[in-house]
Order: sequence, then structure tokens, then C-alpha cells
Amino acid sequence: MLTDKDIAILNNCLLDDHLLLEIEKYFVSTESATVRDRLNSGESLTNEELWKLPYSESLSVKRITDKKDIQWLTAYAIANGRDLQSLFETSEFKYLTLFIDNENVSSQFKEWLIAYNLIDAFQLNDTTAITISFPEKE
Repeated sequence: MLTDKDIAILNNCLLDDHLLLEIEKYFVSTESATVRDRLNSGESLTNEELWKLPYSESLSVKRITDKKDIQWLTAYAIANGRDLQSLFETSEFKYLTLFIDNENVSSQFKEWLIAYNLIDAFQLNDTTAITISFPEKE
């Protein structure tokens, strides 16, 4: 669940334009988890060690433009999302992204994944995550 501060930040996005609904696969090895733990504890890492950090790969992404779908997915994201942050930008927009943990994926949310042809990518990989990205106002 997003904090009140996160919700206020999210409300400054272009919530009536579009959002990006994405299925990602995480790659985490024992070594990369150890390096991540060292980084999280405040240790400085070399460039070589930074390349060993866990990473994700996009399996499928859909641009959602239907206003009712955006409204429902935004409400779901507020109730079930976590860790709102700026992760990327395109030539058109900067995006704020949040994560939906697999245990927070309801049967109703799975219906959205089916409607947008994302369910196979979600179900066929055991290390997946869902992200929802919102374009920021300039």
C-alpha cells in the first residue's frame, strides 16, 4: 500500500493519459544477492561488482490508454503497490514506477492481465514481478 506522501506524488502524474503495465523477470544469483546486501549495508562497490547486482528483464509491457482501465489500475496500484520511484524516462516522458508483489495479485487483477495478454508472461515465470509506470507532468 502506498503512503499518503506517495499518493500525493502519484496524483501529480498524468493519470488520464496512459500508464505502462509490465511483467518483469528478476535474475538473482547467490553472488548477486550478496553484492546487493553489501550495497544495502552501505559498503562501497567497485564497477565490476556493480555489474553483478541483481537485474530484471522486461517480458512484456502494454501501454494502457482506456480511461476506465487507467482509473481501476491506479486505484489498485494505490492499494497494493509499493516503492514508488522514478526509474526511467523516454523521449516523451519521465515515469514513476511502483511494484505489485505476486502475493498481492488478486483474481480480479489477473483478469486485467488476461485482457491485456500479459497472463502467460506472468504465469510461466516463477521470478516475475509486475510494475505499473505513470507518466509524470513536466
